[in-house]
Amino acid sequence: MGFILCIFYGGKMHCHPIPIYEIPITLVHGPGPVNYQPLIHDLTLVASIQAAANKVQDKKVGAALSQGIQEAVKAIQARAGEGIEIKAIQAKGQ
Repeated sequence: MGFILCIFYGGKMHCHPIPIYEIPITLVHGPGPVNYQPLIHDLTLVASIQAAANKVQDKKVGAALSQGIQEAVKAIQARAGEGIEIKAIQAKGQ
C-alpha cells in the first residue's frame, strides 16, 4: 500500500505519488523458532520502521507512529511466546 498526496493549487488538483523505500529482506531460517518462522523478518521490518519513525518531524505523527510500533512489538512478543525476549536498544547512528 502506498500513498498519493493531492494538493489543490493554481486552480488545479496536483497529485504526487509518495515513494516507498523498501529493501528486499531475504533471510535463511535456522532450526527455530519453528512456531514463528517470520520472527526475525518481522522484527527487522518493525525495527527499520522505528528508525524511520525517529526522523518524523511532526511530533503528533511521530507519537502515533511510535504507538503503532509499540503495539506491533507487543504482538510479535505475544506470538513468539515463552523463552523469547524482545528488548529495545539504541541503534548505531541514531
